[in-house]
Amino acid sequence: TVNQGELAVAAVRDAVAEGKPYSVLFLDMQMPPGIDGQETARRVREIDPNINIVVVTGYSDHSPLDVARVAGPLDKLYYVAKPFETAEIRTLAGSLCTKWAMEGDLRRTQAALEQKIAEVEASEARCRHIALHDHLTRLPNRLAFQTFLDEARNTEEDFAVMFVDLDR
Repeated sequence: TVNQGELAVAAVRDAVAEGKPYSVLFLDMQMPPGIDGQETARRVREIDPNINIVVVTGYSDHSPLDVARVAGPLDKLYYVAKPFETAEIRTLAGSLCTKWAMEGDLRRTQAALEQKIAEVEASEARCRHIALHDHLTRLPNRLAFQTFLDEARNTEEDFAVMFVDLDR
């Protein structure tokens, strides 16, 4: 727990650097000397785009839209009005921690899927090359030639073909 914006920014920066980012930041818009809540939210968002920011305030010099412009996206920005119930904050914190963990799982799954897709595409390219090229010479084979002819027939350009087949 910190009581100034700059200390909050430093805490978030340190947590991200250590590989242990925070899932939720509860933030008052009016803080003791130093940067205000909006500037704190902006700086925190630059450091960690995945953190959920909860603005807890009774009065603010900034509208929710102003804060959203610098600390969005909207699906990671929440508001709680003072006075509030402790149970309300605990429930929100628990829900946002779960949401944050699930989003992390989704990002890791998407990254793994993208890697698998790249591997499959590379494998398909190797298979295409093997199917269309002579193993010994690495030159295009008869199937590659026939594929080229099929593609050439679908164009409006004129072309001629001379085919010589050598045996023995």
